[in-house]
Amino acid sequence: MAPYTVYTESTHMSHDYKIANPSLFIYPEKVFTIHRPLFRVPTHEQLGLLSIDVKLDSLRKLTSQLYDKANEDLYILDSSGAVVYAANEAGESQASNETWMNQIVNKPDRSGYMEWDKAEFSGIMVYTKMETPYLNWTMVKRIPFVHLYEYPHRLTLINSLVAVLFLSIAMIAVLTVSLQLTKPLKQFIMHISKIQAGQLEKPIAIDRSDEIGVLAKRFQTMMDTINGLILREYKLKLANKTIQLEMLQAQVNPHFLNNTLQSIGNQALESNAPKVYSLVSSLGQMMHYSMNTKETVVPLSKEIDYVKHYCELQQIRFEDHLHIQFDLLEEADAILIPKMIVQPIVENFFKHGFDSGAERTGCLKVTTLLEEGKLYISVADNGPGIAEERIQAIRQSLSQEEQHGDSYGKNIGLPNIMQRLRLYYGEQAGIELENLEPYGLKVTLSIPLQFAQEEVQA
Repeated sequence: MAPYTVYTESTHMSHDYKIANPSLFIYPEKVFTIHRPLFRVPTHEQLGLLSIDVKLDSLRKLTSQLYDKANEDLYILDSSGAVVYAANEAGESQASNETWMNQIVNKPDRSGYMEWDKAEFSGIMVYTKMETPYLNWTMVKRIPFVHLYEYPHRLTLINSLVAVLFLSIAMIAVLTVSLQLTKPLKQFIMHISKIQAGQLEKPIAIDRSDEIGVLAKRFQTMMDTINGLILREYKLKLANKTIQLEMLQAQVNPHFLNNTLQSIGNQALESNAPKVYSLVSSLGQMMHYSMNTKETVVPLSKEIDYVKHYCELQQIRFEDHLHIQFDLLEEADAILIPKMIVQPIVENFFKHGFDSGAERTGCLKVTTLLEEGKLYISVADNGPGIAEERIQAIRQSLSQEEQHGDSYGKNIGLPNIMQRLRLYYGEQAGIELENLEPYGLKVTLSIPLQFAQEEVQA
């Protein structure tokens, strides 16, 4: 021990220091001891050692207000990291020079904190250093994360419960007011739903004098007019045409045909005939599409896929004598259109405009375009075209609203396409035929986007 150096002995049980009369000590108790050597002046000859035992009760009284006994721990460490005092018995028996003790004692700051997340302790350690000429102690308080965040969690829970309570009250108030305001609107919507379901003769039973009542009366007048002038003949014609189409499509069993085509395709693969398999696959896709009577309107991309399958069959058939090109606008893929209105136009090219024995290669191009609120679908070819007089006759035929009653069942050509476009979109839809130079024909379908989004989806 260096001269005049004070040494602090960590917590231990008191003893008699070899005193001749040990009866002065009634019972052993926990103390920590401060040792200092005594020297003769000026020779610095050591005369003895002064040892002072300090009861832990003295420190407990001083530190009892510095920590929460139920949830926190308090330690006093000396300069070497040894435990001088611990607030609990487990801490007193804890080995000195643990990792966290050394880290805190060696920190240069006089006070601060350190986070610790280990199996034996997970929380924050707050420390302050007490430096005197005789002592160099560090006081450490360990606070578990659970206790540290307990009050904020409780406060958050209370705030959440209060917020939920007020939100529930606000929602109840809003619902009450909304029910009073929306009740007549719901009644009106219910009557509209009945009309959409075909109950056109049902009266709108809303007897009110406000704006909703006036709207209901005007709507009833409009429905009476529609029901009296158009409804009977329109529904009869549409039902007949739908039945005729379903009967035409139901002439064969789709499941039998699909299974048969699948078997043929498997045989083609086993026989190493990929071209045959491609033909069968395209034909199967076309049959599945055309026999699905549940879909009357489809996305444009789905209709184009059907056309592509048809063209694949023709491409395999005619090989190098045919060139097919698709110039499609991706933004138009999701627009809904009536089913099977593009393929018949493409098929007309192979019926009337394509000659596999001709010197020039047959060319076909399908284009989609969005312009001025309309969707344009064009099919252009390099066939012989149509005489101008014939084009005028076709235009005149397409401009007529009424077609022969059996046209739907006997052909799916331009008149049928025009009739279906007018049925869905009214007079704003149309078909335009144009001869190309030096030869060829271009057929363009025009569909108004507003009606495509509203009428078709409805």
